[in-house]
This record gives sequence, structure tokens and C-alpha cells, in this order.
Amino acid sequence: MSKQIEFIRVKKSANGNHRYICHYYLLTGKDKPLKIALEIASKIGGKKYRAKSSRFRDFIVFESKDFQTLQRNVRELLNSNKI
Repeated sequence: MSKQIEFIRVKKSANGNHRYICHYYLLTGKDKPLKIALEIASKIGGKKYRAKSSRFRDFIVFESKDFQTLQRNVRELLNSNKI
């Protein structure tokens, strides 16, 4: 299964690392709650994105210096969880 996950690049972290966000249902599907997506994403460092804007209310943030590595890690995670 090869889902294409669309990431949005946001402001760098305090440590200077790039941050990328995606909506939780791109990881788990619309039928599963945010809590499940956070449990899965936390295995590779994903956290709930806490933005002031309600536009990004249900997004998960990943911190990574290398976007290609992040994409590969997310793809491997999705394949291993058979989502």
C-alpha cells in the first residue's frame, strides 16, 4: 500500500529543525480518531500540532532535518501498521 501523504512545512523549531505537519486522517483514515493517529505517529516522533489557528486543529507535527527521511519513515510506519 502506497499512500501519498501531503505535508505542509511550518516554522522551524526552537532547535532550528524543520517541521512538517499533516492532517491525522491522512495517516489513519477518517474512520479512526485522532488519538489512534497520535499513538501511531509518536513511534517516529510525531506530536499533536498546537497552533493558534483553528485551521490546523487536527494536525500532527514531525520534526526533521531531512524531508526525504521523514517521508520514508512515515511510509514504513504506515506499511508496518497496515493502515
